[in-house]
Amino acid sequence: MPETEWEETIKKGVEIAIESFGASFGSTLGVALAEQIMSSLFGSGDSAEEKFAKAIEDLKRHISKTVDKGFLREHCGRVAAESGNLKDYFKVRNFEIENKKEREIHQKILVDIKSRLRTEIETLALFEGQDTLPEALTTLVYAINVFLLTLRALADYDRDYYKIAMEESRICAEKVTTLIGKLEKPIRNSISKETFLRSDKLDSGNLCKIKSDDIFGEDQFVPGVTFKIYTLYTDELSNSYSDSEEKCVPYPKDIFGNYDMNADLTKGFKESEVFISTENQRIRKSLERNQKLDEFLLPNIKATEGWKNIASTIESKLKII
Repeated sequence: MPETEWEETIKKGVEIAIESFGASFGSTLGVALAEQIMSSLFGSGDSAEEKFAKAIEDLKRHISKTVDKGFLREHCGRVAAESGNLKDYFKVRNFEIENKKEREIHQKILVDIKSRLRTEIETLALFEGQDTLPEALTTLVYAINVFLLTLRALADYDRDYYKIAMEESRICAEKVTTLIGKLEKPIRNSISKETFLRSDKLDSGNLCKIKSDDIFGEDQFVPGVTFKIYTLYTDELSNSYSDSEEKCVPYPKDIFGNYDMNADLTKGFKESEVFISTENQRIRKSLERNQKLDEFLLPNIKATEGWKNIASTIESKLKII
């Protein structure tokens, strides 16, 4: 499955953050790395919410939900605005020629971006609405990427921000892991783990038609019972599915060749056409839903791994100096 633009941006942002806290640790962010950082950011006019919507619409379709465009406009819009502000910062800052006053102004710009992003991150991390958790998760992951890159920019002014970034990388990874759990468990458990089966006896005095094995032979009619077989699997996020069929079941014969009228005729109902069809549909739907969930979660999980990598890299470098 091809990556969405959101997935590509998240992956690129994490990779650049790792590089900026690794190879560029302790030194001022150079022009080349600043350009890379800017290339990983959505600008405020880039219709970021549409890119976020495309990242989640496949999953939402498989749980019979629609993308909450209003949520994305509000929360994604705020994060995209701060992303644009960080992008603008990198366009204007120049450590080689700026004076003390300009440095103070630029540092204040970053501090303000950081503060607003932290507020949005806290809001998104505590989100409980199940219907919009995918929107909250995608927005949160992108917000954290921008937040960590902002902390790296601040480290050019104050080295204490390396330690802050180390701590925040771990905290943010935990926040996203918690939100993933809130989203994942209900979806994975949404379809029942089995197909339910019941039957009603319609007529116990029937003659069941038994087709002859011989192509030229005549069909036989033997004593049996007609049942109505009902099948069902439940789906807590979409429509549950049920089906039924009528089936005439002949009495078996005992060792003396007599029909056993006391035999349990329901034992083979799990081999009935209606049960097999319902069970196959249940399995297929469950597999498809879990596959879409896995595809959606993977870039988010990889982002948390990248942030933990950043924390470990900073920690190891802080021990050296």
